[in-house]
Amino acid sequence: MTKPDRRPGERGHSGDEDIVPEPEHAPEVAPDHDEISEMLADYATGSLPDGELWRVESHLSGCERCQAEFTALLDLVSLLVVTVPPRAMAKERLLAAVAPTPAAVLAPGALPAAPVLREAVGRPREQASRRWTWLRLGGALPAVLGAVALVAILLLGGWNVLLQRELEERTWVAGLLANPAAAHPLADSELASGARGVFYTEEERRQGVLLASYLPPLGDDQRYQVWLFTEEGERVSGGLFDPNGDGTATAIVEAPSPFGDYWAVGISAEPADGSLAPTTPLVLGGWVQ
Repeated sequence: MTKPDRRPGERGHSGDEDIVPEPEHAPEVAPDHDEISEMLADYATGSLPDGELWRVESHLSGCERCQAEFTALLDLVSLLVVTVPPRAMAKERLLAAVAPTPAAVLAPGALPAAPVLREAVGRPREQASRRWTWLRLGGALPAVLGAVALVAILLLGGWNVLLQRELEERTWVAGLLANPAAAHPLADSELASGARGVFYTEEERRQGVLLASYLPPLGDDQRYQVWLFTEEGERVSGGLFDPNGDGTATAIVEAPSPFGDYWAVGISAEPADGSLAPTTPLVLGGWVQ
């Protein structure tokens, strides 16, 4: 039978209109870089909804820029030992590919074991000599052990305080990375470098987290310097950092005032000891308000 020679929607001889069936599932439009960039922090910390996992994974498989940004995120998550572990799927499929090297963090229960004093196996004369040595020290031994115990208590107390501070900071960073409202894309540049990044901060905090990728290589006597700009155009330094060999960087930025006082962030290449003002074009920048 020959099909009617008419376009869909034209009326046939019977006056009926052809009905073109719609596909059961319309193809999804691939998300752009900005949309995926906002999801990467949730994906790295394991808080991304299950329905969004396939979108991020399919995009990461073919996007080098997002891969670099995700690598920097994983480095930060590994460095800070985030209490929310990455999803198993993210670990299996992506950690092997990007292979970040987590920093070694010693938990309280993993303190090095004290050396075990083993009984020496030697001739009777040697053993007797050693026993006499311990007997001669017997009077001073309690004082020595007491001093050692006191030092151990002080060290462990200081260690616990340090761990508590680090845990509080890690918890804050984990929450910050999982908060879409805290993410501020850095896409402006005075150079055609292709650099990009995200700056995470909250108005009431004096700390922010910088994630950057595709940063141009620096000279041996240079470092990158972060600049914080107020609404009135005043500028203060947010510190210096060194990028990784692949152009990625992860840094915690300290501000003199809460970040609610600043409107923009910029990054420039400066001498290794820093500058009072940018001496080179801004490699990366963006609004934080």
